[in-house]
Amino acid sequence: MRLPAFLKNKSARKRVVIALIIISIIIGIRVFGIGHYITFEDIKRNRDYLRGLVDERYMLFVIGYIIAYILIASFAVPLVSEPLSLAGGFLFGALPSAIYINIGATTGASIAFLFSRYLFRDWVQQKFQARLAHFNREVEKNGYRYLLSLRLTPLVSFVLVDALAGLSNVRLKTFVWTTSVGIFPASFIYSYAGTHIRYIQSPRDIFSRHVLMALGILALMPLLPVIYRKVRGRNASSI
Repeated sequence: MRLPAFLKNKSARKRVVIALIIISIIIGIRVFGIGHYITFEDIKRNRDYLRGLVDERYMLFVIGYIIAYILIASFAVPLVSEPLSLAGGFLFGALPSAIYINIGATTGASIAFLFSRYLFRDWVQQKFQARLAHFNREVEKNGYRYLLSLRLTPLVSFVLVDALAGLSNVRLKTFVWTTSVGIFPASFIYSYAGTHIRYIQSPRDIFSRHVLMALGILALMPLLPVIYRKVRGRNASSI
């Protein structure tokens, strides 16, 4: 049986194996429903017990919490980030929890970014080289603004941003700092809400219309210079 042409390359075969392993892990996580073992209801019901454990071994739980967030962000574990963020606020306090979430989520997102870049970026860039020329120039010039705006918007898929950024030419250090800065407001909102977890009926109650509007305005701010230049350019060309 002859191998497809692209698999004759040793590097390509290695990438395929790694991609299959990652896909298998993600499918396994979803099939076994790991997200269902960490629920908002369970955390709320067992909050006093969890608080006692954290008081006994604080640093051990902090390290475990950060590692959990790294795994969640790396492998797109569903249904877990919201209850875990609320639990962090209750167990560690609003600001410390937001910092721990930021460290874990940024690290995990960077791992997912590197997965996407290593496995698929070269193929995508070569396959669609002509179509992506303008896009790559725009990313090189304003990529950090777009990433920051996307991270500040909680309605945009976290995993999708990781994957698409990995396929682009944006630098890793740009991805890291925009992710860290961009996710902090939402992380703090969740953590602060977690300090009042006994009064929350559902994680959906946290992001009210006013909160979403405020985050939307915040997300728009990095793009204002880009919008201004494009509008000015169009007005100049129409004269």
